[in-house]
Amino acid sequence: MIKSVAEMADEILMPEPYPIGLGCDDSLANRSKRSDFFARVCESPIEHKFAMAFTDHTRVKTFAPDNIPDDFHQHTVVLIPQLPVDPFRLDFAIIFKVEGRIVKWAVECDGKQWHSSYRQVRRDLKRDRLLGIRDWRVLRFTGVELFHGAGAMADRVHLEINAFKQGIDEESIDAEFDPQQFIDAGLNDAAEWYRETRPGGFTEMYA
Repeated sequence: MIKSVAEMADEILMPEPYPIGLGCDDSLANRSKRSDFFARVCESPIEHKFAMAFTDHTRVKTFAPDNIPDDFHQHTVVLIPQLPVDPFRLDFAIIFKVEGRIVKWAVECDGKQWHSSYRQVRRDLKRDRLLGIRDWRVLRFTGVELFHGAGAMADRVHLEINAFKQGIDEESIDAEFDPQQFIDAGLNDAAEWYRETRPGGFTEMYA
């Protein structure tokens, strides 16, 4: 059967499915593959920055929204960009297991253009409440934080996952990871600073 130009274009533009998840290794080819995938599915440069930083760790497996695994290893952290959660679409869904239970976190990358006005902030708060009812924890990062310190923000989420796996509740985690510390440190140096001054009381970052 001869394919139309439109069908061939759709195949080229469609994100590549990853049956066992797109993982991470030290090769340039792997980084290029991840970058290409996120360039196609992410909606903004700050999302791309976060995705590349967060997936730069061997425990993370990335899946397309239409290819979510039915099951995964207890040490795996699953990242799904642009996941539809009716009536919303999450910038990123992060899913992992704690004692066999599935934990669902959403990461939202808030560019100033779409998340700064009073009306937009109220909309985001309502969205977060509705997602909370569905057992999603929502983490929001500003465009400035991600543009200057995507590595630090990604590290922070990894640290929070580790803390949660150790039985520390979300309220305590929120108190420990005060966003103001990133501002005080200076966003341009946030990633390096945060890696050198991790909060005490937690295990190794990527255990």
